Formats: sequence, structure tokens, C-alpha cells
Amino acid sequence: MKYLIIIFSICILTSCSQQPKKSVLRGTIKGEIPNKIYYTTPINGVCNRQFTASLSPDSLGNFSIELKNTEPSLLKISTKARGNNYFLIVEPSNYYEIELTISQDGKVAFTNKTATTMQSFYDGLPQEDMMNCRYYTENDIDTYTEISDSLFHDLKTELIKVEKFKKINKRYHDVYELIKNDRKVYYATMISRLACACNINFMRKEHKSSEDILKLWGNAISNVDFSNKEALLAIHAYDLLDFKIWLNMYQNYTVNEIKEVRAKYRKEGLIHSHTISLAKEYLTKSVQEFYIASYITLQSRQKRNQKAIEFIEILNQYNLDYPNSPYLKSFEKNIERIKEQTP
Repeated sequence: MKYLIIIFSICILTSCSQQPKKSVLRGTIKGEIPNKIYYTTPINGVCNRQFTASLSPDSLGNFSIELKNTEPSLLKISTKARGNNYFLIVEPSNYYEIELTISQDGKVAFTNKTATTMQSFYDGLPQEDMMNCRYYTENDIDTYTEISDSLFHDLKTELIKVEKFKKINKRYHDVYELIKNDRKVYYATMISRLACACNINFMRKEHKSSEDILKLWGNAISNVDFSNKEALLAIHAYDLLDFKIWLNMYQNYTVNEIKEVRAKYRKEGLIHSHTISLAKEYLTKSVQEFYIASYITLQSRQKRNQKAIEFIEILNQYNLDYPNSPYLKSFEKNIERIKEQTP
């Protein structure tokens, strides 16, 4: 009986340790108060711009966000204006306080009043919006080798600094692993964006992909191990997985073949179903659920897709493939609206 009590107690403790713990973020706004504050909802701990919620500050500019997480995660806070983002490292059961100062021209300055040394370090790292279509210029494309070398060097420098933090304070091991993988994904996405732009430019001239560019692209992506759960928690995880799919397309098909097959599915009204089938073909099962949910969320809220009835079957298939998926809530309402508009 004594042993049963001990075993039962251990089970209770283990169960409790896996329960989400509440963290609280208090925010105050100085200047013109926006109608909405946007923040990523950390489903399974991911920081994904597709999974975004919003709240309205009170008349004094105060707001509060409660988060439940079992491990460190990243939270994106935004006023929706381009570039007005802040990324907070959130640990379980912690309290955070930030201040947003909004100038008359709409620019936002974020002040973290509870910043740790690691948070301050992370605040100083680049967080470029590389998904902007105009991010790389023609000159960048012409000098892609030098730029990619510089980016790999910057990544190495940052990882060395993270390792130094890790040696000084081993208590925050999980935080260091989160940041390390986030930076690997960030730079792999940055280089993939460059390689993709270069490849498209090359294809226009030569009507085929460049082996050198595809090799660079593949090297960048291979630097990230998505079997490591921290990689999926990175800010640009979805973007990198998307680039991985397209890299595989360019490696396995000619430009004309890609154009023809995409045109075929677009004409049949099944372009999104085709993209999802590519995800199942080229991505490991451990990330398919996340990527496909992110893709459906992004595409189903686009106005141009509000009458795309293929989403109804996509929803049904997603429920079959991933029953009780925590990501379902991010796009289910979007597809319900599409159903309502379908004759």
C-alpha cells in the first residue's frame, strides 16, 4: 500500500508538471491608442503570424494578455503597422510588463520593463521582414554569394553569443535552446528568400533552375532540424517549411512542368488541395499538421478565396488526418464563412 501511495504521488506530480502554467503580460500605451493590439496565440507553443488574436485596450491604453505554456515560447505583439512588432520570450508562470509609445506618425517604440539579460540580447538581434516581396533588390541577386556568406557568418556569431549565455546561467537551458533554434530558422529563411529570388531571376533568363543556387538553398534549409521541437517554435518556421516545399519542386521538376501542373489544378479549382498534397509529399509527418493548418488559415482568410469551395473538403480531410488538432480553431470559422457563401 505504501508503494502504491508513492507511485500515485509521483504520477500526480508528473501530471501537474505537464499542465500549462499561466503567464501574464500587462501592457500600457502612451500616445494615440489603437483600436486593436494583435498578438500570436501560442498553439502548441508556436509563434506563427497565421495564428493571431486581437484585443481592444481600455480607454487609458491598458491591456492584458494571459498565456498558458509548459515551456518557453515566443510571443509577437503588434499594432498591425508594418515593422511595429515586438517579440517577447515567455516562460511559464512569469509576469511581464511592456510599454508602447506611439508617435503621431504611427511609429511604435516598445519598452520591456521586465526584460531579462537574454531578452535584452534578443531585442538587439535583427528581425527583418524578409517576406516582403521587395526585400531583395537586383543588386542583391547579382551578389547573392557574398550576401549568403555574410548571413551564415552573422548566424555563427549569434550562436556563439547564445552559447556564452548558456554557460554563464544553465538554469535557462530551455530558453537558450529556443533562441538558438529561432535564429537558425531566421537565417535559413533569409537565405532561402534570397535563393528563391535568385532562382526566379535565373529561370527568366535560362528557363531552368540554377544548380548553384539550389545547392545554396538546400544548405540553408539543412541547417535546421525540424525533428527538434524548438525549431517549430521559431518565428519563421512556417515560412521556412514553405520554402522547403518549393525547393523540392524546383529540384524535381522543370519550370514548364511546374507551371503546367499548377495551371491545371488552378483551372480545376483545386490549387490549395495541390499545395497541401505537396506538403504531405515533401514534409515530414511531424510538421505536416502545423504547416497545413498554417497554410489553410492564411489562404482561407484571403478575400480572393472566399468562394473557394474546395476548402470545405479540405476541412473535412484535415479532421480525418488530424483528429482533435489544436490548430483547427485557427481556420474553422474562416471555412464556415466560405460555406455560408457557397450556393
